[in-house]
Amino acid sequence: RGVSILISKSVKCSVNSTHSDDNGRCILANLIINDTIYSVCNIYAPNNVSDRITFLQYVESFIESYAMSVRNLILGGDFNCVTNDMDKSSKTTDSSSQVLKQIISNLDLNDAWRSFHPGEVEYTYIDPSGRGRNSRIDAIFITNSSSQNILSCKITQAPAPDSSNSSQKLYEATTW
Repeated sequence: RGVSILISKSVKCSVNSTHSDDNGRCILANLIINDTIYSVCNIYAPNNVSDRITFLQYVESFIESYAMSVRNLILGGDFNCVTNDMDKSSKTTDSSSQVLKQIISNLDLNDAWRSFHPGEVEYTYIDPSGRGRNSRIDAIFITNSSSQNILSCKITQAPAPDSSNSSQKLYEATTW
């Protein structure tokens, strides 16, 4: 378990501050890019639904405590739940999806990938058992005020799958 934030060398920025939780599930960096402060948060939500709900609520307060700019907020990671029925092959969601939707609304965030692909279905988790429990549980959410900086967003195959043999996918977002 652990999360990180990777920034391309081509993005001219400076790090103002970083914050992380003690469990390796949440990290936030306040960055200065083109004289504007952006707060970037990456998370890895637990698999267990009740633990995930508690964690997502914690993430919202973590962001409110440490983000220097909720107006220019980027929240990404493995949420282990979806916000749209299109993003899950089984078409059923658990109660953590509602909690995530509320947080997204509270923080005025939009799904970056969905904004570029409104009617498409693509998954970031492919169930290795073949039972068809595929889903797009990994996402990047961004505030309306920062969305003009995203030029494209796509899901690509990761260089190497993890040991469970599930198909791993990565987001590529082109910015600035």
